[in-house]
Amino acid sequence: MSGFSIVLGTRSTAPEPKGLLGVLDVLIDGTNVTARVGEGHVLPFLRDLAHAAADLASQRRARVAVPFYLSEDAWELGLLRDGRDVLLSVYRSTGAPEVAVFERRVAGETLRKGLSAAIGDALSRFASSDAQIDLTCARDMLGQVAGFDDGAALEPRRLVPLDGGAGALSLRGAVSLRAMGDARPSSARSDLLPLLARGSLELSVRGRTRALGEGFVFLATEALLSLAAELLDAHEGGSAAHRRVDLLGVRLIARVGSDGRMGMTVRRRGDDAGAIGETFPGLCPRAFALAVASLARAVSRAIVRHDRSQHDNLRLEAFRGSQRALFARLKPQAGLETLLNDAPESYRAYAQATRRAPPAPQSPTKLRYARRWAQAIPAIDLGSTFLCGEVLLAHGGRELFALERSTGEPRWSRPLSRAVTVPTPGGLARLEASGALSVLDFGTGETTLSLKLSPRIGSAPGGCVVNAPGLPKLLVVTEGERYLSAVDLVAGEVRWRHTLSRGGACRVRRAGRLLLFANGGASLTAVDVQSGEIVWKVPSDRPFSVAPTFDLDGVFAVSGDPAAGRRDADSLLGLDAWTGERRFLSRVEGRVAAVPPLVTPSVVAVATRGERGLGLAAFDRRSGAPRWSAPPGLLSAEAALLVVDDAIFANTADGELVALDADSGATKFRRRLSSEPGDTAPRRLEPVLRSGALFVPQRGVHVVRPSDGADLGQVPCDLIPDLLRVDERCDVYVAEESGHLEALTAGPRLSLVR
Repeated sequence: MSGFSIVLGTRSTAPEPKGLLGVLDVLIDGTNVTARVGEGHVLPFLRDLAHAAADLASQRRARVAVPFYLSEDAWELGLLRDGRDVLLSVYRSTGAPEVAVFERRVAGETLRKGLSAAIGDALSRFASSDAQIDLTCARDMLGQVAGFDDGAALEPRRLVPLDGGAGALSLRGAVSLRAMGDARPSSARSDLLPLLARGSLELSVRGRTRALGEGFVFLATEALLSLAAELLDAHEGGSAAHRRVDLLGVRLIARVGSDGRMGMTVRRRGDDAGAIGETFPGLCPRAFALAVASLARAVSRAIVRHDRSQHDNLRLEAFRGSQRALFARLKPQAGLETLLNDAPESYRAYAQATRRAPPAPQSPTKLRYARRWAQAIPAIDLGSTFLCGEVLLAHGGRELFALERSTGEPRWSRPLSRAVTVPTPGGLARLEASGALSVLDFGTGETTLSLKLSPRIGSAPGGCVVNAPGLPKLLVVTEGERYLSAVDLVAGEVRWRHTLSRGGACRVRRAGRLLLFANGGASLTAVDVQSGEIVWKVPSDRPFSVAPTFDLDGVFAVSGDPAAGRRDADSLLGLDAWTGERRFLSRVEGRVAAVPPLVTPSVVAVATRGERGLGLAAFDRRSGAPRWSAPPGLLSAEAALLVVDDAIFANTADGELVALDADSGATKFRRRLSSEPGDTAPRRLEPVLRSGALFVPQRGVHVVRPSDGADLGQVPCDLIPDLLRVDERCDVYVAEESGHLEALTAGPRLSLVR
């Protein structure tokens, strides 16, 4: 049986309160199980602990937690009565939970004597009248209770299996729980003590099983829920993520690439960074999230089944809320009905009336470039760098600069924090993390519009800008958890707000008077730009994983569920843009990359991804019949794709520019533009088509003729073109991640005059 004592540290006997601050230690069997209690909490902790022990002795409560504070951390000392004994637990309840002692058995009388001795020591060394009264009352109450002689023993713990679902990836385990007969409390509160239970977990991937160790299953599952949500956010947003989490006896290292592929390494805790763990490559973030959500559901059900009073535990309710939210993001919505537009004439007529013939491209000639100006913007944000009219906007850490595009001289600057920025017809729109929306004038930097929206939590906001004849000038942006809002850039107010079926990343495209959006659910929706009302909605048996593409009168979207584990699980869906009627549904062999469908006059091409790199699968634009396919490996894993007329161009990270004939898939040309190592490749590989010439960022900027790949010139730039902008005069603006900007002007060109 363990001994229990509370020791007050040796200090001067001055009668001031600070004479005892920070000098209380709880000892069990002579071992210090707490760090020193924070200043100002010694006497309140003694008083509350004495009252808690009195409640246990009188059987008013069977379980109680007494909070105390170490520095800035909140800890609790949990007491659970078991017959004549008390089970003591010491744990951190906030931040990253940590259990220092779990259910250490102490005789009830030993606990009471230890508390009485500690209070007597405090009374002899502390002269404040208020403290004397509090501690004396607590000691008297502790002495008046009958004691710990009579009391029912707790039910023995039994091992409860946890089934985390089936499939190629699953999490299973067991947890040791005891049945509790506590009555439901009169109010809901957050309580970690009844959720602490030891158990074990194991990870199973494609028949390989790896034990994750033993420990507190609820805390481990909490950490897994947070990890799964972060990885899913990165997967749906098309960004990379690298996360580490310690749980039970191992460290999980999870990586999601920008291509959507996930790898996980399981390493024993305490091993150095160079230690080799067990690695599971080629995982799907959605499959991992589904396994975690299934495990969390099994844990919460087991806890509530053994202790009904936990229905009102706010900590468990938050846990179950995270589990439900994860399931909602993963499971296609059942019962969705197809909604078609039976009056498409107004939308079709608008598209025909506003359609303009594309300008005839200028005949590309040889281009010569000369350096015009250079600037340095420390801590430049490439995502907030735009060429807008006569100014180049660039955000540098804490300040927004507007540079004259002709001279590079600053026109104006404003001290502003980083935000999501997008150019609009009325100026530069900035959406801050708090939900504050502002629009700055391009010429002066003055705020022309200010509005407060709900903050976007989790994934980055998505949306688009509406600026077309006959339509209102709108900034459509995701707001809060589940809203798509249209901000009128002229009136400065929210014109309409549409409720999304679920949270997560939202991908928006405009098609004439329609807005098409998919936010990871199993439906593609079109709403009216002016009113926000639903015009048509098309469900699918799988979620829409990438943004749709609109061209002429067709909408093309990829639907697929990577968690299904089948390589032919993805589909290409062709729809009538104005009615929503399905034209075709074609299966895509392989795994679709996070690239919108590529549409040419005759085919629709879908990028596929494999271990060797990227491939393409092309389908007939009208019927959806397969036309040709190129297996993964045709292109490197990192490549930017662009359609120009009847050709598909790919600018790859290994320095090649590849052009494929869209009708046959044959290679039109393949040019090696850079022989530098891959780490010198620009951050953004998207080529720019301007005046019939293709500007390709590599180690430098190359200008080629799209028809045959002939060299039209090279921009003499010393910077790596992490960001490339080309204006209507074919002048080039290059930004490097280091913060350097450079503008280069095109020399005079000869043209034939008739």
